Amino acid sequence: MLPKFRLETSIMWMMVGIACILIIYPIGVLIFNSFTIDEWGKPLIYTLDNYARIFKTGRYLFALKNSLTISFGVTFLAGILGITLAWITARTNTPLRGKLEPLNIIPYFLSPMIGAICWIYIVSPKIGLLNVWVVELFNLEHAPFNIYSKMGIIWVMGLFWAPMFTFS
Repeated sequence: MLPKFRLETSIMWMMVGIACILIIYPIGVLIFNSFTIDEWGKPLIYTLDNYARIFKTGRYLFALKNSLTISFGVTFLAGILGITLAWITARTNTPLRGKLEPLNIIPYFLSPMIGAICWIYIVSPKIGLLNVWVVELFNLEHAPFNIYSKMGIIWVMGLFWAPMFTFS
């Protein structure tokens, strides 16, 4: 016995097929081309030289090191903050912990871009409110905080990823 034809199911499978074509095909072409060297007038050569060249070039290794440093730093900071907040709200009888729990999910509703812009206004080396106050208060020559550094990136991203550890 054949199942009944349903318009909703047919439309859903058609959309799945279109999405697969629009997503999987370009990724497949990208992966295929990464294994080939195509020179005008010569036959197509399949090789791993493109990948070997990446690991021999200093700027790719520098970018890989930066990416790994930032990702491990963000994971560590978000883990510490998220686990601490989860422990405070779930395992202690801290005053106002009922008010703290809903505040933990605020980053879910804010775009990380909004958070980055806010932190730029707070800790930017030249115009950041906190830096301006600290420089004037202690009569410093340079701003002590820099949101554009690796630590600044880790700080902002860690704050926005902390709720992932809070509710997992």
